Amino acid sequence: MARYFCHDHPDVLTLETWVVDARPGAVALERTPFYPGGGGQLPDRGADNDRLRALEAEVNDAIRQDLPLRIDYVPHDVAMAQAGLIRSRSVAPPPDEQGLVRIVEIVGLDRQACGGTHLASTGRSSPVRILKVDNKGRHNRRIRIGLVRSQ
Repeated sequence: MARYFCHDHPDVLTLETWVVDARPGAVALERTPFYPGGGGQLPDRGADNDRLRALEAEVNDAIRQDLPLRIDYVPHDVAMAQAGLIRSRSVAPPPDEQGLVRIVEIVGLDRQACGGTHLASTGRSSPVRILKVDNKGRHNRRIRIGLVRSQ
């Protein structure tokens, strides 16, 4: 698998590109700033909804701290063996063509395998609001967030 554009250019939100394929309801672009999906999502441990809503202040504090991100690539077997890097084997990010797994570290906060799009630092994000907590089974929750517009 080739590296995604969003991995090498996380701050690019607008770009010119070309359609390389299309079918009803879908289009393939030559390059895109969006992550195509899958991999790295942590399972919820069934925390109650009020405790999840209370995370809004902590998340916004991490954004205000402008914590830098570091990206590293490690061999798949090393990532599988190192505790905490791959937290859900069912949605682990796939290795690239060299067999490497992408490791994202929010310095001082978290470090784990993740194939998704990330900004260069937490301060590049707008503050967030927790809009809704959906129950997705006995031990799973989906948190819907919204970005607060700067004034």
